[in-house]
Amino acid sequence: MTAPRPMEPSPAPPRLELRLERGRVSVGLSPGPIGPGLHLVDLELEVASPAGPLDPGAGTAPFRSGACALRRLVVTSAGAPPEAGALSGLLAAALAPSGWPVPDAAGLVHSAWS
Repeated sequence: MTAPRPMEPSPAPPRLELRLERGRVSVGLSPGPIGPGLHLVDLELEVASPAGPLDPGAGTAPFRSGACALRRLVVTSAGAPPEAGALSGLLAAALAPSGWPVPDAAGLVHSAWS
């Protein structure tokens, strides 16, 4: 009789990152799985107008209730690429583990390549 195999740990979901670059404040997500066959490569939300002095030690929490604009969303797919209408769902899937509010995706352009 063989010993039961230990379960492999499930991959960690993407985690929030505070990104500071050239006077811009952004919240990003690290790469990771976001659903069956989908993998987040990059997601970046630009904070519209950070209030008060910036405390990098506070992380992303001070920006959670402020307005953010989606700057970049890059996803790979093990199957067919996501449809153009899937943008809001992809955003929601990527942000769900963090509890971060989903920004408005109206007016964004969908691009797919292989």
